[in-house]
Amino acid sequence: MISKRKSSALKTAVVKLQDEAEDLLARLVAIPTVNPPGREYPRIVTLLGKELEKVGGTIQVFFPTEAEVRDLFPDSGGLPRPNLVGKLHLGRTKTLHLNGHYDVVPPGEGWVRDPFILRRDSEWLRGRGTGDMKGNITAYLFALKALQQIGLEPSCNLEFSLVPDEESGGACGLGWLAKQGVLKADAALFEGHSGPAVTIANKGVLWLEILVRGRAGHGSRPYEGANAFAGAVAVAKGLLDSTPELCSVKSELPVARTEDAYGVMTLGGRVSTSAQKVNVIPGKFSFTIDRRLLPEEDHERVQAEIEEYALGFLPDDEGLSLDIRRIELARAVVCPDDSELVRTLAGVVEEVYQEKAERRLSAFFTDMRHLSQRGVPCCGHSVRSENIHGPNEVVHREDLLDSTFALALLYASFGA
Repeated sequence: MISKRKSSALKTAVVKLQDEAEDLLARLVAIPTVNPPGREYPRIVTLLGKELEKVGGTIQVFFPTEAEVRDLFPDSGGLPRPNLVGKLHLGRTKTLHLNGHYDVVPPGEGWVRDPFILRRDSEWLRGRGTGDMKGNITAYLFALKALQQIGLEPSCNLEFSLVPDEESGGACGLGWLAKQGVLKADAALFEGHSGPAVTIANKGVLWLEILVRGRAGHGSRPYEGANAFAGAVAVAKGLLDSTPELCSVKSELPVARTEDAYGVMTLGGRVSTSAQKVNVIPGKFSFTIDRRLLPEEDHERVQAEIEEYALGFLPDDEGLSLDIRRIELARAVVCPDDSELVRTLAGVVEEVYQEKAERRLSAFFTDMRHLSQRGVPCCGHSVRSENIHGPNEVVHREDLLDSTFALALLYASFGA
């Protein structure tokens, strides 16, 4: 850790940069990088590349090929998926990686103001992507600027990946980039809990599609068909009623909320029917399942149990059948509690927030897994936010400063 005098000077530098940091966040929010399909990706990468160069980074942009994009992410609309890598090589022994995704979910309904114009009030900065995760990206950059303001260099080399498509699984973003062999880091920081906490684990995810097949027919003679929708409703209701049984395992890791200690299951994120008219008996109907996985759970066992239950709830009708397809699998990620990154991050978080830092399991699954599965110790920390993925998403103005300060301390301490 740096001296108290330097720490105080660093905090002052962060505060002086507040207006400039909020201005960058406003410019990032104004670029509607909504995924899918991701129409503004090249525009935001150009902006972020210039910002990385301002702080001394060398940048490269990597693109999956059109064929790869079509294969990995069919909902891309054929649009490019640029991955920005910035490196600040200082000749240090160790390299710290900072990951951020610049794509955002669609704004949805219920916004008080335009979601792509940053709104400031006494406490909050409001706009789509402020919390997830353009606020973090802003903090990454301004932590380095604050160090430069007081003439203090990081104790480690820094490597940044600012990537697309985290909101759709990261197949064309960090998932693809990590396979290219261009990232060389000893540890990596991702989004995670805010305040006096360090995210040392992410839940995994299992996405399934339940397809009920029936027999199409005319709506005037339902007895001549087999209604796939009715079958799907029965299966869905049975699974919903059985959710407590299917998600009964409790994690031993600390969590922010008691509910986060369990695996959870959400049905109906996406539905589809073969019937396109009101007077048709649907011959096919499908719905999705989002099942979050604990580190203590085996995904094959979880899927097998869901399949067994689903088949048991299918009505006994010779015209109905059931298919179950796995869409996505991401295993849970756990970082060793004694890793240098966890210890250093916990130390700086405690200095900033003046509370003991709790190591926690996150309810989310993030891009962390793409580097973790390659042996890179990963953990997370984020700017305090509310309403992520909902209307009127915000980050806390004061915590944007605190997070920036914590990151600057981390840069100055990791690998020392």
